[in-house]
Amino acid sequence: MSNVFTLDALREETKRKFAPVVIGLSDGSEVKLSSILKLPKASRELVSTTIEQLDDLQPEEDDPASIELLSEALSKVFNVIADKPAKLLKELDDEDPMVKLHMMGEVIDRWIGATQLGEASNSPA
Repeated sequence: MSNVFTLDALREETKRKFAPVVIGLSDGSEVKLSSILKLPKASRELVSTTIEQLDDLQPEEDDPASIELLSEALSKVFNVIADKPAKLLKELDDEDPMVKLHMMGEVIDRWIGATQLGEASNSPA
């Protein structure tokens, strides 16, 4: 068994780690969500802290204030990580606040999975 790897394979793996998550919108355009590793330190800390706080909150369907609080927190994250946050937030908007919140959460979950958020705090600035 050999421990040989190629620099080309390492380069591709590294590029994937730093690549943005691309979201296709209904009008055919795209929004890019930056890798947490590409954000400035202050932005990484803001995003990480906000997401950690979100983990402790559960929306109550009969409590519009809790839904609004979670939506605002997720909007704050999108404003930091998205290259076109207003366009993304407009696309995520829905007349049903729970649908909007669920869609926002799904996008964030996919972004977290793709960017390996847990590793970001140890990354160099």
